[in-house]
Order: sequence, then structure tokens, then C-alpha cells
Amino acid sequence: MATWQSLFVEKISDNFGYVHTIQEAERLTEAFFLSTTSKFVLYKVDAKFFGNTDFKAKSHKLLWEFDNSRFHSKLPYDGTPFMRVNMRVLNCQFGMDKSGKKRKEIRAKKRLETETNEDAKKGWVSFISKKRDCPANVTLLEIIKFPDFTLEADSEDGRRYVSQYFFTKLKEGDVKSERRIYIALPQQSDHQFHPFENETKYVPRNRSNVEVLNDKCRISRTLRIKQTIRAAIASKSGSVDDISVKRIPISMYAKSDEIVINVFASAANRQDIVKDILITSVGQQIIGCEAAGIVYATGNKASKWKNGDRVMAYLHSGGCADKVTVHQDHVMSVPTWMTLSSAAALPQAWLTAYNLLCHEASMKHGDIVLIHAGASGVGTALVQLVTMAGGIAIVTAGSDGKIGICKSLGASAGFNYKSLDFAKDLTNHLNGKRVNLIFDPVGGTHWQLNSNIIGQDGTWIIYGLLSGPYIAGDMRPLLKKNVTIKTSLLKNKSNEHIAELTTEFTKDVLPYFLPNDKIQLSPVINKFYPLEEIKDAYSFLESNETIGKLIINIKDEDMSKVGVPSSLQNKKNVEVPGTCSQLEELAHASSQLLEESRMLERRKSGLESPLDFISSEVSVETT
Repeated sequence: MATWQSLFVEKISDNFGYVHTIQEAERLTEAFFLSTTSKFVLYKVDAKFFGNTDFKAKSHKLLWEFDNSRFHSKLPYDGTPFMRVNMRVLNCQFGMDKSGKKRKEIRAKKRLETETNEDAKKGWVSFISKKRDCPANVTLLEIIKFPDFTLEADSEDGRRYVSQYFFTKLKEGDVKSERRIYIALPQQSDHQFHPFENETKYVPRNRSNVEVLNDKCRISRTLRIKQTIRAAIASKSGSVDDISVKRIPISMYAKSDEIVINVFASAANRQDIVKDILITSVGQQIIGCEAAGIVYATGNKASKWKNGDRVMAYLHSGGCADKVTVHQDHVMSVPTWMTLSSAAALPQAWLTAYNLLCHEASMKHGDIVLIHAGASGVGTALVQLVTMAGGIAIVTAGSDGKIGICKSLGASAGFNYKSLDFAKDLTNHLNGKRVNLIFDPVGGTHWQLNSNIIGQDGTWIIYGLLSGPYIAGDMRPLLKKNVTIKTSLLKNKSNEHIAELTTEFTKDVLPYFLPNDKIQLSPVINKFYPLEEIKDAYSFLESNETIGKLIINIKDEDMSKVGVPSSLQNKKNVEVPGTCSQLEELAHASSQLLEESRMLERRKSGLESPLDFISSEVSVETT
């Protein structure tokens, strides 16, 4: 993690320097706050738009030297004129707010006038005369420099002439400018009248996150970022029509073990719009349960990541926004060759699939696995993981095109649940055998089918209720076969479980997303949508015509930083055709060849499965 001193564009002294943008200033001051024992609170702002002040909208005096005592001794004269356009001051939390102090003084004087007890009078006189406000503060000064008007030889006449010439050019709009934000930070010796860590039993006022341990005051520092961000908001109704993209002011609090991600892409997920399982009980929420982007800031204990790292993360909510806060243990590194848009398809679908297969199920090599909704994001991930682990994947889907895609990913067979002979065809295909494991996100409508085809001591895992929460069917087959029925919803898992899942997935599965590997995994992406068209994405999701994931692009990525072949860098995001008829043409043209080649590679004699640890007590270390 970079120190706050290294974030200065130019450091003039140990605690003084400048940056160019308000974003750089916020990063530097937040990093400084994490290194000090005191909190600083905003006291004064001269204008609403600090860091982006329009110096042309309001006339400012043209200056040549700093006349402010705070900076005068530290800034040498360089001959370049400038304007002081704005200033922000943050006082130490132990410095009393001046307006509050004034009100208390007035009340004290009134009490002094009416007080008859001499000892009490002395106390009020002492209160009025006592000055115990900490003088330490953080000062940010915004100036605009004009390098084209620099004086080579300084003189009073030269300054006057250049000033007149400058304002003439300013009216014409032909002035080159450079914005700087000078930041003066206090040293510990500047603080007065309040304790630090070596002083005991002092709790600062208006401080909620303070713990008193062993008679010492320890402040639990948090990273606070105030910004206005774009975000996709959904109402509690769960209706697509209520989704909107807004700019909202937000204060982001990142705890010491959390990071802030500058989000480039997220994905559309059903749980964002299903009324019964909305994450929050309040009226609105920022949707998005996964995000891919670049680390923007880190807490003081978030040592796993540093600013600028390309990462992806599973979230409970908040992914469809410019920035999001997440625990460092829920974050995975994005492979260097993978774009952030592609990486956004991984966290929710693949972690869910990995959790179902490796934590909920007990699949053995050669087991027959039935995957309902096989062309969904989780379904396509399950097909690949089951095949890679040595299972026989059978899928159900709503069209022949979707089934073709699933076969190209490794499924041995697929059946269209909209067919009249769907159940009969599936039973005939099994030829007397029974299914050992069922992954079911559908629920009620498949209840009787699942009950009939599942085998003795089989496992049936329900992780969604697409057909509704109610069932009607005969449960006697389940009792006769000793079937185990489990339910699983990743968003209801504990933070510790998600952290463990993330670590295991990173070690055991993520390496197999490398291109040109013998066993290659791949996220299936149907379409890419800009954030402004997020309603269209969720409408398409509701139509049940999707295959794989729908990606929400929030920002454009610099493709030169992605380690992909140069032939692909000039191409825009390529989407899978959006209609089932197009998908059928694509699937029928490629599924047979892909299926044969991939299945042969995966089932060659002597080829070990990277997920053999699922069905064996002996752990296989992957490379």
C-alpha cells in the first residue's frame, strides 16, 4: 500500500506539497487520516465545487506571491502568476466547532450574571477564558497557475503590465491554465490539549467507533470517501420498470480490512429483481451482486491488495455503481489476459456453482448429474465443472439452441422441457439408470420428474424457485429412495464461508481459465449493455431467452493493459446472438465438433481431473 507522502505530485516539504485533481487530494488525505490517531472534520469550504472551481465565472485577484502565512514560508517565488480560487479546512476532531463554542460562551455569560455562588462564578469565568481547542488542521488550497505569463525579470511595472495583458486575454478565452491543490498536513507536535495512544481514559466527543481497552483509548479508524456516483437503483417491488440509473451522493465507509473498487463492469442477476429475496428491507437498493474493476483505496489492514490491482468480487449488493466497498477476503485477482467485462461474469455464477458442487454435493467420479436451467449463468458453469470433475452432465433447457451450447461445454445430453415428451425422452435416455445428483433452480414444476428419476441415496439441491415457491406431488418415492434434499442460497452464507469459498476457487479453479490449456474453462456471455440500458438487460433476463450472463459495462477499459492477443484488442465486445433461432444455428454448426474434441481430451486415459478432490479423500494439488 502506497504511503501518503508518495501521493504528492510534488512534495515541497515532509508535510506539504500539491496534487492536480480533487480525486488525488481525497486519496492523499484519506491515506494520511489512516496514519494518524486523530480524526479531522470539515470546518470551512469557500465554494461548493472545491477542486473544480470555475475561475472564469467569478473574478479573482491575480497574485504573484503567496500572502497566506500558512504557505508563505514554504513556497518560493517562481515568477508565475496565479489565482487563489478556493480553500478547504479540516479541523482536528478535538478542536471545538467555533459556532458551538460561541453559543456556549453566551450561555455561560448569562449564567454568570444570575449566579450568586462565588465558587460557581469562578467556574464559569474559568470556562469562558479557557482555550483548549486543538489548533491542528488540514488545509487544502486550490489555485490556478498561468505558465504563459511568467515574468523572467520581476518588477512592479512588469507585474502591472502582465496583469493587464492577462485579463485582456482572459476575456478572449485564450488562457492556458494549470490547476493545483496545495495540501498542508499537521505533524503530531501540532496537536494540543488532547491525548494520544499513551494517555488514558479519554473518549473524544461525537465518536461512536471508540473502544476503551486496558484503560487506553483505541480509535477504530475507517476509510471514508464522499462522492457522487452513478448507480442502478431498484425498488422493493422487484419490477424491472422501477430500475433507474441515478447520480447519488454517497459516503462510503471502508473498514480497516475492506477495499474500495472502482467498478468497470457488473452483471444482471435475477436476485436483483425478485421481490421475495431482495437483500434489503428498505425502499431502494443499489443492485448488482458482483463487480470487476480496479482497486481505488484500501483500509489500513487490507494488505492483500494495493491500489491499481485488477480485481473481481462477489457482493451482497451495490455492484452496478461507480464504486463499491467489499471485504478483502471476498476479492479475486482478474487473470491478466481477461478483460474486466469478461471477469464480471465469474463471481456470482461460478462461486455459486463451485459452492453447490464442492460444498453442498458429494459427487463421485462417473455420477450422473442432472442440471436444470443448464444454459443459465450458473448452469453453464456447473456443466463445465461437473464434466471437469469426471461427472456425466445432463441438462434441461428451453430450446434446442440452448441445449447445443450446453453440449459444446461438455454436457453429454440435453432435453427441451417445453417438449411434450420431455419426461419420457429423459427417462428413455437413462435406460433404466437413475440420476445421482440434481441441481435445481426451478422448483415446483419439476418436482414430480425429479422424484421419479433420482436414484437410491441421491442428492437433490434446490438453489432457486423460478417456477414459484409451491409444490404439489407425491413424496413417497423420495422416502423409499432415502433421497437427501438440500437448499442453498449463496447470498445467505456467512462472510467467513464466502471468504473460504473465494480462496478455494482462486486456487482450484481460476487457473483453468487460461487460454490454450488442455482443460479450459470459460464464462458464457450473451450480451453486453451500457449502464444506461440496464432496463433492457433485465427485460431480456426476464424473457428467459438468455444464455449465460448479461454484462453491464459501467466504464470503458484501457485494452492496452490487458494481456490479450493484439488481433483482439481492436475488437469491441463480441456477444452471443440474442435470439434462440440464431443460437440454434450457432449451436448446430459447432456443438458436435467441440463436444467430441473436448470430451476426448478430458477423458483420455491417464488424464487426472483437476477436481478429483470432490470425489476422493486424497487431495490432488493443482498447478
